[in-house]
Amino acid sequence: TFCALALALSFSLISCEKDKVADPYFEPIAITAPDSLCIKGRANQEIPLKARFTLDKAIDEISIRAHRDSTGAGFDPFSTDSVYYARFDTIYPRINTYDLESVYKLPADAQVGNVIRLQFKVRADTLERTKLLRIDVRL
Repeated sequence: TFCALALALSFSLISCEKDKVADPYFEPIAITAPDSLCIKGRANQEIPLKARFTLDKAIDEISIRAHRDSTGAGFDPFSTDSVYYARFDTIYPRINTYDLESVYKLPADAQVGNVIRLQFKVRADTLERTKLLRIDVRL
């Protein structure tokens, strides 16, 4: 009976094993660095950013912009709140996947208690997807 129990237990463990996934990017914006969507940082700290943008349509533009608390300002690709901006609607052949590696440096005047949100955005025709990364400024 012990052998039968051990055999049944081993079959149940094997059947519960998760399937290995070749490509873990199933979402339009997959942020892989930092490894959490809510992190802590200090003034002047450099934060490495890695993300993969994947859509069913050809990508027109990608942007990352910083919002310190709530500024209420609109997006301007040339203002200081723009961390990254790229247009792809003039590149041929058109692409629907883009890997981004960049670095965001927290402002020197960021104070303890400030919250900075980085908004990752990808647009293709009328389709638009966003994802937020929250940075809590600490000592």
